[in-house]
Amino acid sequence: MESPQLDYPNGKRIMAGVGWGSLWGGGLCGILLSIVPVGPAGFFLAIMVLAAAISVGISLNWQAARGHCEACDTILTATPSGGKCSGCGQKYRASNRQLVKMS
Repeated sequence: MESPQLDYPNGKRIMAGVGWGSLWGGGLCGILLSIVPVGPAGFFLAIMVLAAAISVGISLNWQAARGHCEACDTILTATPSGGKCSGCGQKYRASNRQLVKMS
């Protein structure tokens, strides 16, 4: 079993996805609502964008991997799109919930 520091349970994955999706979707909704006239169609479009952003956020965090950096032993979390170690800057991506070093 993994140590508690490396544990990334499903609840955390979902909450992180909802958080990131809400941030990105909220920003997109703000831009769309300033461009599209506010009305039922504008709010429906904003809700659809927010729902899509949250689902993408959950999808990315569901596939995320957590582990130790090979170079400096810092604990990091990377998504399939990639991530950097905060200690040394080494780039990683997640593949099958495992960290893969990028060159």
